[in-house]
Amino acid sequence: MIKAWLFCHEQRIRVIYGRTMELPLVLPFGLVGLVLSSCSITDEALAICLGGLTSLTTLIMEYNMALSALPSEEVFEHLIKLDSLTVRGCWCLRSLGGLRAAPSLSRLYCIDCPSLDLARGAEFMSFNLAGHLNITGCILAADSFINGLPHLKSLCIGYCRSSPSLSIGHLTSLESLDLCGLPDLCSLERLSSWQLDELSLGDVPNLTAKCISQFRVQKWLTVSSFVLLNQMLKAEGFIVPPYLALLDCKEPSASFGESVNLLSVKHLYFWECKMESLPGNLKVLSSLESLEIGNCPNITSLPVLPSSLQRITIHRYDDLKKNCREPDGESWPQISHIRWKHFD
Repeated sequence: MIKAWLFCHEQRIRVIYGRTMELPLVLPFGLVGLVLSSCSITDEALAICLGGLTSLTTLIMEYNMALSALPSEEVFEHLIKLDSLTVRGCWCLRSLGGLRAAPSLSRLYCIDCPSLDLARGAEFMSFNLAGHLNITGCILAADSFINGLPHLKSLCIGYCRSSPSLSIGHLTSLESLDLCGLPDLCSLERLSSWQLDELSLGDVPNLTAKCISQFRVQKWLTVSSFVLLNQMLKAEGFIVPPYLALLDCKEPSASFGESVNLLSVKHLYFWECKMESLPGNLKVLSSLESLEIGNCPNITSLPVLPSSLQRITIHRYDDLKKNCREPDGESWPQISHIRWKHFD
């Protein structure tokens, strides 16, 4: 269905632009930022448009239904200051062209481009991207990341259809990994006790326990499920980082697993969770210094909190804030010892 639509759309574009003379888009050479939104610029016109923009640092192209490929290496090698490129909602885009030749590119965002061919790692081969790569709303193959990206520091993959496995274990420079909305993903190949500064796992229901057990996180861990979190906590050698966040957790109840060492957790966050109460055994986090609760409408009271807690922050929702009021609030005894209390 998608291929048929693309074929018909391409024929339509050829007819439209075959009948009209395109006026070249001439831009000042000193331009630093450029946004091309909802304009039907063709591949050829884009190449002409970008020619000579040696000062360009940021390029955003969105909702362009005529674009099928980015310009050649010859065009991008002259964009010597291009640092960030965002391509969003370009349904017909199939190739990143010669983007690998952009000498200063450090951030790439490919969002909602379902026709982009990311199989066999061809699009990322020889890429020297050293900053951030975001792939959202695209279609991934097992070997999409098999080539290139040796210096990549941050990778975000969200809301994509994918093969059951992805090969990213060779990205040894990676410091931050964000996987979200990937119902097909079961495993990540070539992992071996990966060392990451930050890891976020959200709505990855089929990710295997074996895969999860190989992560090692140094600073910040974000998960969307207590089941997933407790699987990680059971893994041999896994140490919870100082910052732990529960984001968009849909489970009605929550509890930390028994006999789990949580002494390393110093900062705990609950954001946009549906749970009806915080874990009853929260006091086992004996090194906890700060607790933040934001946009969790079903939480109306607090359990016994660790004596080590120095700061509590509660965003929104009057019921919980009312229960924390001095001196008659139901939860006031739980927070009276805390030095800094912030409610907004």
